Amino acid sequence: MKKKGLFWLLGVYICVLFLGAELAAVAYAWMQYVDGPVHVDWIRYLAHKPLCQYVDRFRIVGFFLLLPYICKKCHIQRKNLGLRFSLKKYIMAFCFGCALWIFLFGVSIAVIGGVAPKSALTIPLLPIFGASFLLALLEEIIFRGVVFEFFRKNYSEILSMCLLALLFASLHFSICTPGNATNVFLHATQCAYNSLVAISHIQWTYFICLLLLSCLLVRLRLKFNSLWVCIGFHQGLVFVLMLLRKRYTFTNYGSCFWGSGHITDAWFSVIVLMGIWCVLECYWRSHEKNT
Repeated sequence: MKKKGLFWLLGVYICVLFLGAELAAVAYAWMQYVDGPVHVDWIRYLAHKPLCQYVDRFRIVGFFLLLPYICKKCHIQRKNLGLRFSLKKYIMAFCFGCALWIFLFGVSIAVIGGVAPKSALTIPLLPIFGASFLLALLEEIIFRGVVFEFFRKNYSEILSMCLLALLFASLHFSICTPGNATNVFLHATQCAYNSLVAISHIQWTYFICLLLLSCLLVRLRLKFNSLWVCIGFHQGLVFVLMLLRKRYTFTNYGSCFWGSGHITDAWFSVIVLMGIWCVLECYWRSHEKNT
């Protein structure tokens, strides 16, 4: 039963991936067609995006839109996902995520440098906030929401947390790399296929950071019984990363331990995340014993 359930979920993902690839090809071709006669900035912006990015976005959105069907087939109730909005929990988690990533970035550049401020420019805070919120919302509902509940119905809580962490980290290296086909539909299919079989080179510090962050997000969700804690914390991390990329130019040179300013390329970040995990676990367990 467990293997059947897992293979069923993988089958759904693969179907969404390849169907999304064909829809992405249609959207890409349409953008190329209207870019000439229609002089609109956002159309020109989207028309210059590579096809592999269309495939990547369509697979995420497609899987997200299929979540109600998955919940129904797997008997996952909406009330168990922790979707009830809590402004206080969301804001506190968002601030914690921002503070953590700013601290790690500050320590990194204080020790090794490695970044240079870009020329004076206006940073679009509102669009960055919106983009980071949308990304965190999608990923948390998918991973810490539905997929975690799916695993928890088939496995123990600890094993579910570990499986989800491995899946979450691995998918960040599952990139829709382009193929060499000239036909747009075959090209999109190659992009989807490559995302399954051509996993890019794994950067171990980033991989372990993703593992630890996924486990931490699951624990936050279980502890506070709210997915909005995960959304806020996740958004805080992404928001700071987007701001830093807009504000600074990063070099690829740096210390293996301290990184180069990218935060997730430093073993120091891994140690800090492990320390946060241990401290929170000890605190929560001692608190549970006292109550």
